Amino acid sequence: MPNINTMQVIADAREELKKRVEDRERNDERIAQLRIMLRTLVRFAEDDTLRDKVLLEIKNAKRRVYSLQEAILDALMRHPSGLTSNQMRDDLEQTGFDLEEYSQPLSAIMTTLSRLVKSEHVRRRVGRDKSVTFRMRDFDEEAKRRSGWEEAVKGAIQKF
Repeated sequence: MPNINTMQVIADAREELKKRVEDRERNDERIAQLRIMLRTLVRFAEDDTLRDKVLLEIKNAKRRVYSLQEAILDALMRHPSGLTSNQMRDDLEQTGFDLEEYSQPLSAIMTTLSRLVKSEHVRRRVGRDKSVTFRMRDFDEEAKRRSGWEEAVKGAIQKF
């Protein structure tokens, strides 16, 4: 059996994951910029067939996020220091999430963030300047809270 350095495999996989997420973020940002530019410029196209074709391409280029909650969690994972609700709205727009279907996007974002706080996935912090910042819950803190969990896992692994 070959000697596998598990910790090195984990480190390499984490580094690759980080790079690929960064690449995805750059791609998503550029796609969002191109969609905005084309949506603006296509209004000046005289050919209705071309306009319809471009609008369909813009629609199909939209990143498919299943829900506002998933988009918010994704944004908070990219911004570990947290975001205000306004920053969240701006981030969602920048990454191509379509907020146009919401009549009051900021209200929808706040409602979703409140639910995530209530379910303890997200923490809400009020700053000295009274600004409210939301960030992902610290999972290291959760591990400490569940005392004995790590030892139980180690014990289970050793049994195998």
